[in-house]
Amino acid sequence: MTDKKRGILSSDFMDDFMEEDDPLFKHGGKVPASNILDKAEAYEIEVAAPGLKKEFFKVTIESNRLVVLAEIDEMENKEKNYYSQEFGHSALERSFNLPSDVDQNSISSCYNNGVLFIRLPKQTKQESADDIVAEIKVD
Repeated sequence: MTDKKRGILSSDFMDDFMEEDDPLFKHGGKVPASNILDKAEAYEIEVAAPGLKKEFFKVTIESNRLVVLAEIDEMENKEKNYYSQEFGHSALERSFNLPSDVDQNSISSCYNNGVLFIRLPKQTKQESADDIVAEIKVD
């Protein structure tokens, strides 16, 4: 596997972010399912998050990792007088190691029909992105 494919597409990808002692899981959130596509011009990540609002999401870049966090307003459920409640929403959290060919200044995202779509354009020349910290707007 080339260095370019390391990160999102590495065979250790699942192990990298599923470690229980990962400090990114400080919110006690659930890990949502995701799909990762490798297209010619960009990587695309689809994160399953049904029943949420786009305002709940915070997508950031921290130390060459894309971090997806959804913090749910628990007051919405507490205001309802459930007779029985078999499911509810809690915080979601997922992080992805970014490959070296991602243009971290051009990442975009949108939430539609229960799925958070994140587009990570590829750059033609390699730039050092180790120090980038950014927040990505969810449309």
